Formats: sequence, C-alpha cells, structure tokens
Amino acid sequence: MKFQKITDELTIYDRTILKIKVIDTHYTSELKNHSTFIIGNNCKMVSASYQINGKFGACVNENIVLDGSALIIETPGYKFQEQQLVTFDPTIQGQLSYIDGCSNTNIINPLRNGDPCINYLFFPNDIKQTFHTHPSIRIGVILEGRGFAEIDKEVVELSKGDRFILDRHARHRFFTTDSFMSLAVFHPDSEDGPKDEANPMKTRTYINNQ
Repeated sequence: MKFQKITDELTIYDRTILKIKVIDTHYTSELKNHSTFIIGNNCKMVSASYQINGKFGACVNENIVLDGSALIIETPGYKFQEQQLVTFDPTIQGQLSYIDGCSNTNIINPLRNGDPCINYLFFPNDIKQTFHTHPSIRIGVILEGRGFAEIDKEVVELSKGDRFILDRHARHRFFTTDSFMSLAVFHPDSEDGPKDEANPMKTRTYINNQ
C-alpha cells in the first residue's frame, strides 16, 4: 500500500531497515547499539541526561522513559555521538518556504550530508498541494488540526494523533479545508546537510584573510 496509517509496531525493509513503535501510554527503552529518532506528541521523555515535555523531535542514543503519545523510529546502522532534542509550537508556520503556500522547519538536522532528519510541516487552511513524489519513504505524525492525503485517486482523512507511512515514489498531495494541519515527518535520508568541504565552520574560516 502506498500510504497507510500506523497503529502498531512495524519493521520496514526498504533502502534502510527501520523499526517503528507506536507509544500511547508508557514506554521504557533498552539500550541499543544504534540511534533512535522520536516524535513526541504531548509526551514526557526522561533519561539520565535530560527531561523534555510536550511536542518535540529527538535523536537519542541512551535509555529513555516515555509517558504519553510518541512515535519511535529505530535506525539500525546509525549511531550518532551527538544527541538532538527540539521542542516546537505546532500551531505556527515553519521557518522555510515549501510548495504551494506551505512551510517547514528542520527540527532534527542531518549531522552530515545524507543523514536522517525530522521536518516540521505546516499546511494553512484551504490549501491544496500540487501532486509530487519523494525518493525515500516518509513516516509522519499529525500534530494539530486536520486535513487529507490524496494518493492517486484515494483520499485519506487525517486528524491530530494519526501516524502514517508514505512509500517512496508514491504520487501524492496533502490538502486542507476549514482547518490548518501540522505534521512532523521522519526522512531516512536527506539531500543536504554539512559536508567536510562545506559547513558553517569551514566556509567562515579564512587563511591569510582570504
């Protein structure tokens, strides 16, 4: 199926292996030898190093306890030394312009060009995207509001709390009517991110004032 709602644990064998867990009440992790991406939707997350509440995106590599609603994406093959945690307001526009009047913000950035990331997307009311595709799967959570996903000729209604997976190369669009809709979406890869030859540190470093 090109688009489906996620209601239970799921392992995806695509270009990368992804293990998805749906959390609605309580979850305690066991330390894995890889990094874990988390989209928290009215959730509390606690570890030995930090505590975070509300709506958030995270990439962690230590044991955690979750209470509330969250989507966990384990990424065997990736283990980042750095951990990232970001809270955000799911009722406002993103920082970057997206297609057809929508907007987005990178909330968990790729640490190197091509690494996984999490994006925040905001769709105003009465918006209808142009049909488009992505070269890799998308795993998302509806944070606030409501709207629709249209895949080929099928229309799926979406509302706060829904989780979904979209197959790579699936022709689709999102649209809204009388409400805005905000999403957080995991990408297993990225087309941008810092490189050894091009990153904020390197590009602002001058030798002999040049």
